Amino acid sequence: MRSRCKCGMILVTVIERKLMNIAVVFQTRSGNTKIVADAIASALGVEAKSVTEPYEGADLLFIGGGVYGLDVDPTMKTFLDALNAKTTKRIVAFSTTGMTKSAVKKIMKAAKLKKIPVDKKDHLVIKLGFDHKSKPQETHKQQAVAWAESVVASLDATPTLVATA
Repeated sequence: MRSRCKCGMILVTVIERKLMNIAVVFQTRSGNTKIVADAIASALGVEAKSVTEPYEGADLLFIGGGVYGLDVDPTMKTFLDALNAKTTKRIVAFSTTGMTKSAVKKIMKAAKLKKIPVDKKDHLVIKLGFDHKSKPQETHKQQAVAWAESVVASLDATPTLVATA
């Protein structure tokens, strides 16, 4: 983007791209969160992995799950307990739910306890309905992809002003 200041110089906004190691991890019982995780991972060029698979860390971790009996699944708890700020630099949470509760708050709370940065605005909750039989539709996947891409773009691009004559 170019603009001219009063002194006649052209100011150019340069966007510096940062290389980030991104991971997408999910926990699911019904398969709904996996569908959303796969859409996010595909858009970001990585593979979505279950919380039960080995995890080595990431600059940016997308982590999603559901709520069962007002809590996250025990496998998600185990995964969250094992996280540390040395290998995971930032977390963004997503959740699929048939109810008003989501796993997002539980994930964010675990991140804060581990002193891993997490922003309250950087989360996504996909509500599927109360029947527990609904599956994510194409619009849900598109919503998840748009959200994930906007999260990465907001962290990936640092605008700096460069003055040119």
